[in-house]
Amino acid sequence: TIYKNLSPQIFDVTLYSGKTSKENLNGLSAVSGSDIWAVGNSGKVNHYDGVSWTEFADLGAENLLCVDMVSASDGWIGAANGLIYRFNGTSWSQFIDAGSMSWNTVKMLSSSDGWMAGADGFVYRFNGSAWSLFADLGNMTWNAIDMLSASSGWLADSDGLIYRYDGAAWSSFADTGAMNWYGMSMIAENDGFVVGNQGKIYRFNGTAWSESIDTGLNTWYDAHFPNSGLGYVAGTGGRSAVWNGTAWILDGLPILYNVNDIEIIAANNIWAVGDLGSILHFGGGAGGGGYYPAGVFLSSVLDTGAAAPLWENLFWTETLPANTDLTIAVRTGNTSSPDGAWSAYSAEFTNPLAADIS
Repeated sequence: TIYKNLSPQIFDVTLYSGKTSKENLNGLSAVSGSDIWAVGNSGKVNHYDGVSWTEFADLGAENLLCVDMVSASDGWIGAANGLIYRFNGTSWSQFIDAGSMSWNTVKMLSSSDGWMAGADGFVYRFNGSAWSLFADLGNMTWNAIDMLSASSGWLADSDGLIYRYDGAAWSSFADTGAMNWYGMSMIAENDGFVVGNQGKIYRFNGTAWSESIDTGLNTWYDAHFPNSGLGYVAGTGGRSAVWNGTAWILDGLPILYNVNDIEIIAANNIWAVGDLGSILHFGGGAGGGGYYPAGVFLSSVLDTGAAAPLWENLFWTETLPANTDLTIAVRTGNTSSPDGAWSAYSAEFTNPLAADIS
């Protein structure tokens, strides 16, 4: 079942939370609502302290691809070219260089047990003191891992393969065909979701993986399901989908960039990161903080191409939740990028049916 426009949902009230750089952000992990980490290209490590995002560290030229925090004083980053970094509560530093593969996915169970996987089919495990090769599963690229316990876990790759860990070994569980799986979120031993290209979202029922929904041609990059009644997936072009326990709700986030990772801290506290340094936050919904008191969207310049255009009236269509409003202010100039010769902003117009801007 697909339906849309239930309010408030993440696509209604998510706003830019701020950017620390224009580098793509690839991974996200939250210790709490006031302790969140995001990692991205060119070694960028960003941190949220409950008030604002800042660039916490620059680890060099390598792209940082995934992150998972064990606690406020312990966390791990997987990067390109085999690099693994660790956080000690104060700083991030290189822990190991495992070779040329890219670490695409990491899942820590505790400070003494964790898993990391990526290109070349390699799966590494951490035993509390060192990372070592646990399995070489062949010529494949692992994009998603999720562990339910030290003896139960799942891997998904770029060729439609899904592997399962039984406490002793990883083995092939399902071949879903020409799929590229990017994100996985397991809820229980008999329930979980995996997302990927071709708009596919699959669900595990304890016995087999099968299609939950085909959303079209978009690609889903990540999924997070804290329980069977709540889940979010996000992907290309700011597309998002919500699982409410019964049906899928499809819509979009207020960006056109790819959303690469999403983290649900609570039903009314959700973060997402994506390309060009995008960081988004949803803080509304039932029992939450409600709508933000104010927000500003700055449009691109509208160029008529005419030498002396005559602007007369402004019209717009708006759909407003209760106790909210939308106003528009305009400015004009003769250059493609606003400069000092442009006019000041007009007073704010409130009537969408006819605003005289002449």
